[in-house]
Amino acid sequence: MNLQHRSGPRHALRAVTQHLTAGQAIALSPGPGELSVIDGRVWLTRRGEVADHVLQPGQRLHLDGDVGAVIEAWDRGVGAAVRWQPQPQAQARPRAAFLAGALVLLAGLAARVARGLAAATLRFEALARKAASSARRAQGCIHIGDSMACGGTVQ
Repeated sequence: MNLQHRSGPRHALRAVTQHLTAGQAIALSPGPGELSVIDGRVWLTRRGEVADHVLQPGQRLHLDGDVGAVIEAWDRGVGAAVRWQPQPQAQARPRAAFLAGALVLLAGLAARVARGLAAATLRFEALARKAASSARRAQGCIHIGDSMACGGTVQ
């Protein structure tokens, strides 16, 4: 398998059209971008994913910058043509900033829920102590002879 790697300042943000021959594999340049299939079918494998993708002519797939990808022609003996359009890293950062902000918001909400549960637990414990204290006082004040249950039913 012939593995080529397109990267470097010369290819940094310029769209690249590549013709794949049978058995040829190409590692896409690192960073976010969009892969378009022009001709033939393409098999795409992404690092860290169990399932691969088979793309038809006219299909596009957006790839995030943190995932490495390798493509090759799907059909044996038939090549394919693809277009790889890298995107500037600055376009990927708003998504990451949005996700980071969402995580911070969720963490704040989780902290508020935890504080509310802790306060409810303290109130419940105070009520339980008060009920136990009342029960002890009530048991201490009733003598067995004073109970209605012992009021002459058994003789």
